[in-house]
Amino acid sequence: LTKMLQPRLWICLALLAFASLRLTNGHSSSELRTGDVRAAARVRESPLSLSRLSMYPSSKVQAMVRSFARATPHALPTGSIHAPWPDSRIAQSDLGDSDDGHVHAEPDSSAEEHLTESADRLWAHCRALSVVRVPDTAPHAAVRSYLRMALEKSSLSFEFEERSHTALTPLGERRFTNLVATYDPSNVASRSRLVLAAHYDSKYFEDSDETYVGATDSSVPCALLLEVITLLEDRILTAKPLERPALQILFLDGEEAFEKWSDTDSLYGARQLAQEWETENQLNGIELLVLLDLLGAEKPMFFPTHASTVPFFQWLVEIEKSLLEQHLLRAKRGTVPYFTSTRRLIGAGIEDDHVPFQLRGVPILHLIPVPFPPQWHKVTDDLEHVDRMATMDLLN
Repeated sequence: LTKMLQPRLWICLALLAFASLRLTNGHSSSELRTGDVRAAARVRESPLSLSRLSMYPSSKVQAMVRSFARATPHALPTGSIHAPWPDSRIAQSDLGDSDDGHVHAEPDSSAEEHLTESADRLWAHCRALSVVRVPDTAPHAAVRSYLRMALEKSSLSFEFEERSHTALTPLGERRFTNLVATYDPSNVASRSRLVLAAHYDSKYFEDSDETYVGATDSSVPCALLLEVITLLEDRILTAKPLERPALQILFLDGEEAFEKWSDTDSLYGARQLAQEWETENQLNGIELLVLLDLLGAEKPMFFPTHASTVPFFQWLVEIEKSLLEQHLLRAKRGTVPYFTSTRRLIGAGIEDDHVPFQLRGVPILHLIPVPFPPQWHKVTDDLEHVDRMATMDLLN
């Protein structure tokens, strides 16, 4: 566990053990739905669900996470600081006492350079993805192509599927396409795997669809997934073959409702893919589905939402404590932690892309800030309102 509590492992375990949770009906803070409650009654008896609600994740998932841990660099040396985003550099006068009461050491030049490169890549992804991308439009298809091309550059040699289907929406028929990237070093399709997911579409607004780009919802989460793969790939490939994890990256389409969130006007891509994988018997191999959403706002707070994956969330709590002790978190947020396990939102009726999979018994780790970002579903959900330090904290 000591080796796991490394700064660079924050998002690695966060994506192995993390997911974006969406309060209320996924897109309405005034209505609580009961998806979690319904799902709890249907979750299969598996090593990761009802039969293992203990302090530790199942042995299979522990082994898979350990594989990622071994494949992860021992990030920054103690005493170094986070590099800022490329256009928001920390002045030397900012080093020292911070709002959280910790004294931050002088930067390590090599570590700072490495983190600046990572920040540059992440910000470039955010800029490329933060465009209007309503499903079944040309910009939407261009964003999907960008996501695929970014992963094609990876040394992990992903195999790609673009699974398309047509569905009836309040605006008529629309074509939705889920992008699935699979890395399976053993080339065994039935092998247990980790699934990391985010949606890549942006919400449709009749009066403002030319300006709403949905940075936190959800171009920043997509960008984080791309950068995490870049940070992990070399170490995964240098690990022993049998220790290399099988994983899938899902960029899901049609999460947003076109009019009002309902069982039929939302989660178009997730509902379709979960149904297809159930028919193809591909769900049983998912040891954990990690969903990211609404990331990038200032002072995010995360709470556990699924009983079967509380142990993974607790790992994140411990990782954050370790980072604080090493003075490796830079966002100014006082003493409020990112991850809190003392308050739980299990059974809160949170709906997001995880629901169709959860209803079929897939274990879910879902991360979304509660409360939602203040710019949620507003034209101000753009890159100018992204808290870059907090986003880098989540990455590092």
